Amino acid sequence: MNLDFKNMEKFIVHDRNFVPTIFSFLMVTLIFLNLSMVNRVELGFIASVTYFFINGVFLGSTFFSEEIIVLRIALGVLLLVALLGLVGWLVMIIYNLDILRSVLVLYTVAGTCTLANRLNRLRTRRKGNE
Repeated sequence: MNLDFKNMEKFIVHDRNFVPTIFSFLMVTLIFLNLSMVNRVELGFIASVTYFFINGVFLGSTFFSEEIIVLRIALGVLLLVALLGLVGWLVMIIYNLDILRSVLVLYTVAGTCTLANRLNRLRTRRKGNE
C-alpha cells in the first residue's frame, strides 16, 4: 500500500465541500460512542488517529507551509495536542471535564482547525491576486 501524503494533504486542505471537516466530526462522534457504549480499544485508536491526522494536516498547512510534508504534519499534530490541552484546560476550569465535555472540546478544536485552514487559504489567495 503506497500512502501519498501530498495528495491526502491536498485533498484535506483544498476541499471546498468540508468533507474532511465532516469526517473529523464523525470521528469525534465515533469516539464519543466508543467511550459511552462500545469500549473497543481498536475503534478508539482508529478514530483518534484519523482525527489527529486530519486536524494535524489543517494546522500544519496553516502554520508550517514552508516545511517538508512529514515535518509539516508532525508539527501540526504537536500544535493540535497543545490546542487540545489549552481548550481542555479552559473547559476544566469552567466545568467539570467528563466524556461529554471532552467531546465538546474535540468538536471545538476540530472547528478551530478548519477555520484556521479556511482563513489561511483566503489570505493566500488574496496575496496571489495582489
